[in-house]
Amino acid sequence: MDPLEEDFDFNPEYHDVLAVILNPAIWKMMISVVSLFENFCTSWFNKKLDGINMFLAGSAGEGIGGLSGIMQIKSDIDFMLTLNTYLVVERNYPCKSQNVELLKLENSHSHPGYASIRILGNTFEESYMSTNEWRSCFETLNIDEIFHSFGATDTHATPLNHGPAVTIDFCPSDFNDNIFGPLESIDVVFSLHCNEWPSVADEWIERNRLKWPSGDMIAHVVDMGCDLVPAGLPGNVGDDKQWRISFVRAERHLIHSLNPAQLKTYVLLKMVFKNKELGEDFHNTVSSYVAKCSFFWVSEEYDGSKWIESHCMKYLWLCLRKIKHFVEEGHCPNYFMRNCNVLFGKLNIMERKYFSHLIDNYTSTECFQNRITNLPVMTGVKTTYSGLFFLYSKFCKSPYLMDIVRRIIERSIEETFGNLIFFFVPIPSNERLRDSMEEIRNLLCDFRWNALNSDICMQSRSLQDHFIRYFTCVQLRHANIAIDRDEVDRNGRFEILKNLLSQAKFTNKIPNMCVSDIVQLAHVFFTNELYENTLKIITEMLWEFEKFPCFRLNSMNSIHYLLSSFILNQTDVSFTSVRRPVCNIFFFHLEESILTFDLRLELFLARAELAENEERLQFQSYVKVHPLVYAYYMKYKCCRYLGRNIDSCKVRKELEKEALKDTSQDYHGLNLLGCCLFECGHFEEAVKVFALSSRKREQHKSVFFHTAILLRKYFKDR
Repeated sequence: MDPLEEDFDFNPEYHDVLAVILNPAIWKMMISVVSLFENFCTSWFNKKLDGINMFLAGSAGEGIGGLSGIMQIKSDIDFMLTLNTYLVVERNYPCKSQNVELLKLENSHSHPGYASIRILGNTFEESYMSTNEWRSCFETLNIDEIFHSFGATDTHATPLNHGPAVTIDFCPSDFNDNIFGPLESIDVVFSLHCNEWPSVADEWIERNRLKWPSGDMIAHVVDMGCDLVPAGLPGNVGDDKQWRISFVRAERHLIHSLNPAQLKTYVLLKMVFKNKELGEDFHNTVSSYVAKCSFFWVSEEYDGSKWIESHCMKYLWLCLRKIKHFVEEGHCPNYFMRNCNVLFGKLNIMERKYFSHLIDNYTSTECFQNRITNLPVMTGVKTTYSGLFFLYSKFCKSPYLMDIVRRIIERSIEETFGNLIFFFVPIPSNERLRDSMEEIRNLLCDFRWNALNSDICMQSRSLQDHFIRYFTCVQLRHANIAIDRDEVDRNGRFEILKNLLSQAKFTNKIPNMCVSDIVQLAHVFFTNELYENTLKIITEMLWEFEKFPCFRLNSMNSIHYLLSSFILNQTDVSFTSVRRPVCNIFFFHLEESILTFDLRLELFLARAELAENEERLQFQSYVKVHPLVYAYYMKYKCCRYLGRNIDSCKVRKELEKEALKDTSQDYHGLNLLGCCLFECGHFEEAVKVFALSSRKREQHKSVFFHTAILLRKYFKDR
């Protein structure tokens, strides 16, 4: 046996811990989610800013964005935006003239890894693209305003010599409910993409290596080309003509191709750096990119294709020793450009000796394994799951149970993307109703095409069906807005809805729809005063939920609850059940005129708050309600409008029970409940509900207006 393998024999218990932190099967699914998220974002950016592509880099792009959440440390997302109006070439010029500005990459001979970009359109004099001018181009595009739709509260650009990113900060609680975990900031890099593989990296293609990366991986990476980011050489502030060559796309592809042993090693290395195990001074100087380079070099030199999971501690040790060698020499070769020194100008002689000594101590064979197994995230996972840990470890080893986990993750993805779609459908820029509806319709068509052609939907028929129904429901609601309720009577509106449903192929498919789809369909009939039809749609669904629980997948607690319910045969997680993703019901500003007074007030005040507060987030101007709360609200209103007072009292109690549950969007739901209680004459109960709502209101003010209306009417009646 290799002495290193004997010294660092990884306890199977900690393999189970790593499987809980990041299971390879779930990680592969998250990679597909990343691709779908990129497609959505690119479609959305192109509606706002024509010709922009979005690439998701960093941990989120690698599919391990949830690691920061597990480690309870600051989380961010790295975006790279590229303009399609430029074409960068080096050796291969286009045969035909394209409708783009042609640029030429010229490698720096004195500083490998950096390049100048010559503008080829100017035939009179030689001119080069300035990094400062490039930044100013993007400043005119209102990037901060666009990212406010994601939840940004402030933007600030870091100095040019500190890197190419613009940082966009978030309030800690504003964007917690997303597929990448709690989010504090977004780093945006504006780059130029070059479709060619640069000559400075030709050595990587021809390099003698064992079997990793494979020939297919190399060919795929070369086809990706490279990116040029506006970051000059460290310390060279005056020269704004130098651009850094980036292989972020190639790096992500290699990470996505890792086998389970490589993945575990990479995650362990990330945890060492994220937890700053070697001290603040070390990690403030030696970046995590040096760790990534060391991982690639070790994978290549020790043939990562043959790594086995039981030896990942050995591979981690080799990566840290490789970093020690880089630090000692003051030279870390970029994995794709051997002559490019990632540590150039960052370490003096004293720091080289001191940091080398730190790594020596950390990797000593006597205590290395103990240090890794006692990382806070490793011990934290065991403590958090305590009695459930044994169950989770068995889950990870059972194909049947892992299939259950996979289906639950798919449900969570459906729910997350169902909610996320509305972050990309902001208040339309057009003031005319017809133009606004056309704008949203085109955006939804693009989203639908991207969703159905994504890898994750191609692999999952149920996920594909969900997206089809979800987009169809949203489009149906927009078509509903255009119905002229002053000119068309109820019978006419009913015929219009029948035609719309027929075009959407929704006829007789209600039993196969999930709760959010059914509620959106009922909403269309409700807003046309077709109360009997509304009751017919939602009553059967609500009756079924009285027998079986309705699960949201917006927290680990809900996932634990779902798993335990499945084990006890209390619920069905299959996609043939109506108890599937529970997405919030969003109300559009375009719908305001056809909603009930209670909801119109919510929307009006949300828009007023947005107008008076420039720092307010655009997505917060939406009104969001749990689908079951809104279903009971519609049922209550239908009974009232139809004069069924006894039934309305029964439904009001059901609404109260549902609205007082711990739901994710309880603020607006509580307001609706308070309005219904007062309408029934339960003044004191209504005041208590509004008081509860006011404690959950955060930035919202609508509860105060509801309370003021209630008090005015109460004292006026007296």
